[in-house]
Amino acid sequence: MKSNKAILVSLLCLFCAALLSGCSAAGGKLPASEAIGVWSLTVTNLLVTKDLQAEQSSVQYNGETIQSKIQELPDEGNVFVLVTLTLEKQQAGAAAFVWDQLWVQDASGNKYARMENDSFLESYGYARQNSTDLTLGKNEGSICFELPEQQASGKLTLCYESDGTTASIPLN
Repeated sequence: MKSNKAILVSLLCLFCAALLSGCSAAGGKLPASEAIGVWSLTVTNLLVTKDLQAEQSSVQYNGETIQSKIQELPDEGNVFVLVTLTLEKQQAGAAAFVWDQLWVQDASGNKYARMENDSFLESYGYARQNSTDLTLGKNEGSICFELPEQQASGKLTLCYESDGTTASIPLN
């Protein structure tokens, strides 16, 4: 009986995560694409949130499964900006996609880099983009930025610079 309850709660959590990941702060303007160099960037979803919450199942030494609530919070006064994107290399053997060259820019021109460690996204049901430079094929998943709440409520643009050229994708 406890096993069925744990499965039901897990499925409910996955459903909620999928529902939240479908919420877009861009007002239906996504997906949006841009090509730069040998890379094609497509933003498929945007989520601006003050926290991430989920329930996590864990099996105890005695075999009992327990549910624990987990939560991830940004620094005081900030919000998380989750961007789900597809990066696809259009030409073999060409330059890598370098994360240090990607940022979110606000309406005031401030630049925000991808969080140094956004691996927590996987705990909340998000497929995460690898944080190492990309060299091959098609790469899909989410990345996270942390911005001041006031700046995140305005115009945001995802930017990537390659060979002196900057690609810009409006997020909202």
